Amino acid sequence: MKNQNEEVTHLINGEKVKDVDLTPEQRMLKVMIIELENEIAHHQKEINKRLPSFEKHKIDFIESFSKTADEVLESETKTVGES
Repeated sequence: MKNQNEEVTHLINGEKVKDVDLTPEQRMLKVMIIELENEIAHHQKEINKRLPSFEKHKIDFIESFSKTADEVLESETKTVGES
């Protein structure tokens, strides 16, 4: 917990700005930015959890076309050999 004597400062465009010097609009925008950063971080964690599964399914899907093509070639080879 912050000591009341400590001033909260923010680095904005390379300048230190005291929290008490922010206008009400700037304070509101700061809160909105923090909330959005937290929400984005949460979504990024969810994406990171699902990404390996997504990649695996994508690879399996692509490989299924190779298997199908191999099966077609094998079938055609048998059909040609029977004639």
